Amino acid sequence: MSQQEKNKLFSAEQEIWLSGYQAGIAAASETVSDKEKNQTADKAEKKSISIIYGSQMGTSEKIAKKLAQEAEKIGFYAEVLPMNSAKIEKLSQIDRLLVVTSTYGDGEFPDNAHYFWKKIEKSAEKLGNLHYAVLALGDREYPHFCRAGKLIDEKLSELGANKILERTEIDGDSRKISAEWIRKILPEAQKIAGSGIKTLTDSETAADDDKYSANKPFTAKLKNRIRLSGARSSKEIIHLDIDVTGIDEEYRAGDILNIKARNSLAAVEKICQAAKISAETEVEFDGEKRKIGELFAEKFEIRTPSKEFFDYIAENTEDGNFLRLQSKPKSDAWKKYIYGKETADFIREFADISFTADKLLAVLPELKFRAYSISSSGLVSPNLVSLTVGRVIYGIDGEKKYGVASNWLAEIEVGAEIPVFFSHNPNFKIPENQAATAIMVGPGTGIAPFRGFMQEREARGDTGKNWLFFGDRTREDDFIYQKELENWQKNGVLNRLELAFSRDQAEKIYVQDKLKTCGSEIFTELEQGAYFYICGDASKMAKDVEAALLSIIEEQGQMNGQQAAQYLEKLKNEKRFLRDVY
Repeated sequence: MSQQEKNKLFSAEQEIWLSGYQAGIAAASETVSDKEKNQTADKAEKKSISIIYGSQMGTSEKIAKKLAQEAEKIGFYAEVLPMNSAKIEKLSQIDRLLVVTSTYGDGEFPDNAHYFWKKIEKSAEKLGNLHYAVLALGDREYPHFCRAGKLIDEKLSELGANKILERTEIDGDSRKISAEWIRKILPEAQKIAGSGIKTLTDSETAADDDKYSANKPFTAKLKNRIRLSGARSSKEIIHLDIDVTGIDEEYRAGDILNIKARNSLAAVEKICQAAKISAETEVEFDGEKRKIGELFAEKFEIRTPSKEFFDYIAENTEDGNFLRLQSKPKSDAWKKYIYGKETADFIREFADISFTADKLLAVLPELKFRAYSISSSGLVSPNLVSLTVGRVIYGIDGEKKYGVASNWLAEIEVGAEIPVFFSHNPNFKIPENQAATAIMVGPGTGIAPFRGFMQEREARGDTGKNWLFFGDRTREDDFIYQKELENWQKNGVLNRLELAFSRDQAEKIYVQDKLKTCGSEIFTELEQGAYFYICGDASKMAKDVEAALLSIIEEQGQMNGQQAAQYLEKLKNEKRFLRDVY
């Protein structure tokens, strides 16, 4: 093994294992068989490949570990770690690096990757010997689709690293596309290693099957639905109980329930009328004849326009304003132009363009599962999953617009079937230490996972304190789960409840303001090992709460800005600052 191959990206312990394990075995030769010696020597001679991942919900982590398994099968020694555990200074000393990362919230890096990005972003070290590839996961409905993967890719290229393959971006079925990527990337990485190539089969790279998934959902049933917000509230927030009896899969507080909704009849009629297509028009789909209206309802995202849809318009219009705006999709002008508009709105706007049934099916994205934070604990109700859902309704140019899943859930009959599957969230859990304090910040529907947290901590008999910072517009109409929270206070489960109802006084008060009034106590709890959680809006609330926490750390810890930022980084690395934002 060359010295270059010994200088790995990861921890000292792993480097010692790679370079010194064989020597350690030899020193204890009296107790180790020749077979074991040979196995150790064989492993030490393998070419190494480094795999790092950024994962908030666990998907990227799962893909990275599957990638490592498949790399081992064809003769690599694979090292796999979260990005924050990687050593930036060792990048120049390795040959092969594979990056798997999601983008989180409003274009952010996952919590286990942001520190790596901050370090490499400032790096100027040339990486001419490094060969790399990036698999980026994201959601095209968000403006910063796959931003984390794009930034890593661009930075490594800027530093002179060599691409093994162009960046692959995933939107939708991560299992299928990631398996295809694994089959493609590993033989290419072997070429860099200078060894023979073994072709991987579909069966070898198929990701480990979960019991249920987007391709194979479980059929649950709506058991109960209650409106939580008051009649005069500006919002409609509903509580749902979904019966998953028979799913034979455990969930815990902090996990996600993915739901496949249907587009409404009104939405289907709207796009059909705009495109001048009858909903009864039959088209070929997956080898059979289907009515276009049925496909629009069940299979396709007909509300949010796709990049491919806009590209089709650009190819068929001479509208200079549209072409100018569409050429700069990251600009504020483009975002303002498309804000809140639906696919049907653009079809009407460009009525001179032909939108046939077949053409629409070619440019409309798949109707994806929607992810909802579970607001119950599997320890308390293993066969019943609770959700806290805000119904999305807003107006654009005098026309009401409706979110797909929230409105479907608000209107289907009790007893209706709902296709679902769980996503287990390893990065948003109650503290393993049952004596640790949990400080939870979740205004509005952001309270959802914390309701599950308190159920689970009560069921486990945890002795650690629970603090909740909750708020919304008015106490009278927006204090959801009020009776439950007050009962938990009486029973000693909820030790502190700080409320911020922004419209109940002349000066608006938000949860971040309440945090600052409790700054001394919060810092004391953090010093004693408390966990700090945020759930809710990523674009503003979560950022404001993090800024408030930084100011508390700076003031109460008598630190400067840089020291406070390092303190918060330490909390993140210790997994004591955790977010579920959207």
